[in-house]
Amino acid sequence: GRCGATFGTKCWSDECCSAEGWCGSGFLYCSAPACQYEYGPACDANARPDGEDTEEWPRPQFGEVPYGKAIYHCKVPGTVALTFDDGPWEYTEELLNLLDVSDHGVKATFFVTGRNLGKGAINDETKDWPRLIRRMKDEGHQIASHTWSHQRLPTLTKARLRQQMIFNEIAIADIIGVFPTYMRPPYSASNEDVNEWLGELGYHVTYFDLDTEGYLHDDDEAIEESKEIVRTRFDNADPDTDSFLHIEHDTVAHTVSTLISYTISQLFDAGFTPVTVGECLGDPYEFWYRSQDAGFLKRAVEVGQDVTYKPTKDGRCGPAFGDASCMNQKYENCCSRAGWCGSTDAHCLDGCQDKFGRCGLFG
Repeated sequence: GRCGATFGTKCWSDECCSAEGWCGSGFLYCSAPACQYEYGPACDANARPDGEDTEEWPRPQFGEVPYGKAIYHCKVPGTVALTFDDGPWEYTEELLNLLDVSDHGVKATFFVTGRNLGKGAINDETKDWPRLIRRMKDEGHQIASHTWSHQRLPTLTKARLRQQMIFNEIAIADIIGVFPTYMRPPYSASNEDVNEWLGELGYHVTYFDLDTEGYLHDDDEAIEESKEIVRTRFDNADPDTDSFLHIEHDTVAHTVSTLISYTISQLFDAGFTPVTVGECLGDPYEFWYRSQDAGFLKRAVEVGQDVTYKPTKDGRCGPAFGDASCMNQKYENCCSRAGWCGSTDAHCLDGCQDKFGRCGLFG
């Protein structure tokens, strides 16, 4: 009944191999990422999600954000890219509610994991995960990949790494019709081979430069240590020159219930604007996802949108207002001829300034 790397043996086809090296079934044996999926055929990580195969979808590489190279920092001063790993989870709805009612409507990036912690597949319509992911996108948040089952990528073969990425693509595309170009390696673990392979698949490899360590401080007392990290970083930051690429986990209760509200308050008080990862890198929305339609990104390029921008702070935009852009706005992200951010036809169609917001089809 022993299995795994230590024993060099596999379980029967209907069994999983636990982290401790025992064959069996159920959550303790089968749930990713603990299940040793190369030795347990029934491990969660080996289950292909329902949905159309994405391996042959077009993967052109556009824009100035590098593919297959580590990204640690934002490019746009005054922005904070709030990001959340490992979800969706039981606290994700609470987090989305909090972001929605915050001042100005706060946008974030969710690095979703396809099947981890025994939650089942994210595109299983009998569960709440598909609804939450659709809500993320509908409310202006960015969706990115955190792999299918949260494996440590440098330990995988190229074939296994591709499976981790493509399985998650299949699940995400099954929910929202597209899959992301942004990803974050689990455990922040990568190397030159991993980056190269991710680049071949057309991924931006995203890390962070603001870690509050909320996952280490998940109780009423310890979370104060994470708050202190946040306070110290923003007390010493200048929005005219600084920016932050942040990391949290929506699987951590006190991060959602306590820490995020504090972080949002601190960043606004310090004069920063919360944005998605794509926005903090000056990457147009049209480059954040891939579609089965080969002309999708070609049409986006023809829009001619600038890849860098200065976020508006007062709803004004365009060259008459310091080249401010509406791209940091949750809904009103078109810049009208008169230099106002909005979402009506008057803002997004005739006279729309496409260098300072979205226009037409993308407005």
